[in-house]
Amino acid sequence: MGLLMEFRIGDAKALATAFQSLELEKLDALPQGAADFSLHLSPQDLDALVEELGRAAGHEMLAFTDVAGQPLAGDRAESGVFLISRAFVSMVASIPDDSAGEIAERWMGRVAEECGDPDIVATADTVVAVSELIRICRKAGVEDLDLVYCWSL
Repeated sequence: MGLLMEFRIGDAKALATAFQSLELEKLDALPQGAADFSLHLSPQDLDALVEELGRAAGHEMLAFTDVAGQPLAGDRAESGVFLISRAFVSMVASIPDDSAGEIAERWMGRVAEECGDPDIVATADTVVAVSELIRICRKAGVEDLDLVYCWSL
């Protein structure tokens, strides 16, 4: 199994508790929504994603560390759950749905450049992940839900 990287919406404490107990089926049973970024990426690639989302929303360039708060669960070595700022949720929610493909292309272009691997390109899964993140941020804003980022080895 590879690196799990997901954004999820719901109650941050409930999500952190389910994740911490490693009961991933409990996470899947929470119906609010998720965007799966387990795409053979590294956590460092999230900085480029956050920057491209900010660019698409017409905001200043941010890094992932600017939007992720203190860990709610995990040990930082093998896993973690982080509450994502409300400002980031609002920013992503403002991005038009039809921008997901362009964001994914720019993001993967940057990852390819940083890795020195021109074979890294946006795939259908990449576009779906970006699209789902936009969708769940919109839902989080409307329904006053938390957005968390979960990762695990």
